[in-house]
Amino acid sequence: MKTEGKARRFFSIAAVVLAGSVIAALGTLGAGSCLPSEEYLEDQCEQLADNPATADPWLEQQCVEVANYLPEAQDNFAGVAEIVQVKVEGDKAVISLVLTDAGGKPLAGLSGEALTVEFVDELGASPGTVNAISKLSDDGDTNTAPKTSFSVVVDRSGSIPDQSLTDVTYGLRELFSVLGQPFEAQLIYFSTDVLVIQPFTSEGELLSTAAGDDSVARDLTSLFDGLATGVAEGAQRDARFRFILLVSDGGDNDSSTNEADVIAAAKGAGLPVFCLGVGFADLALLKRIADQTGGYYTYIPSFKKLRAAFDEVAEFVGGTFQVEVSGVPAGAKSMVLQVTTEEGTRTIEGNLYL
Repeated sequence: MKTEGKARRFFSIAAVVLAGSVIAALGTLGAGSCLPSEEYLEDQCEQLADNPATADPWLEQQCVEVANYLPEAQDNFAGVAEIVQVKVEGDKAVISLVLTDAGGKPLAGLSGEALTVEFVDELGASPGTVNAISKLSDDGDTNTAPKTSFSVVVDRSGSIPDQSLTDVTYGLRELFSVLGQPFEAQLIYFSTDVLVIQPFTSEGELLSTAAGDDSVARDLTSLFDGLATGVAEGAQRDARFRFILLVSDGGDNDSSTNEADVIAAAKGAGLPVFCLGVGFADLALLKRIADQTGGYYTYIPSFKKLRAAFDEVAEFVGGTFQVEVSGVPAGAKSMVLQVTTEEGTRTIEGNLYL
């Protein structure tokens, strides 16, 4: 089968990251003991898409396999329809809410009159009253306490080329430098071991410096253990909006924690996981984690694209609505929002955390 279909779609823009079986088959490329660079593979796959009749048979097979491996439906930062998180403070609640229009663009205008809030739990339904709506990035907000708290959990395993780690460092520094609203974050690196490189801090400079730490021995991939560490520590934070940002080019092959347990922990803590899958990442796994925790995932073909992806994370966080509601019934555990805008009415469910 030639690559004019799926392979063209994915590899005309992709720099293929080496991993596992790809490395094992290098002899067919005539590269001897030298690993081909990402740039070489990017060029080869682009040529493959444009000139399938002259393709190297082995390279063609690799591109076809990866094209088939990638899920057809991908989440996208700009296309997040709704993410909701609710923090209860006495009889009041602060709802962190992401809404986009039909074209996937963040809604610019939203007023209290456009929202109807209903709480649903074992006590029965009880309405709430919307008192105020703002955005995390609003300059007029004088609150200096962290509005956003998140754990950045990053893969540093041996399958990632050295140059790609530099791309990760630059991308993280970009992320920590452009977040405008009061925030706090921690940085966790994982390979075989899991290390908290920088505990929670609101100092972007400390986080940027920590991003260049290379003390993690690069070996296997303890993705679930790394994620579990982020969830356990993130669950203790008191910010209005909390989440986990997970970056990986693979799956898991070394954790003591399993997938089901770490997903259950994230759900129990009300922490959505936003997954960035790079290169040969196990996107089916990342999509399960994102979907089941209320987050999202996206595929990035090359680590060189990470900086732009982190910029979109910052834009996404800054555009999150903060809806302040009074009249929360005592003991409420969940709620239903009915949101009416010029795009129509949508119903969104969310769990409350105290």
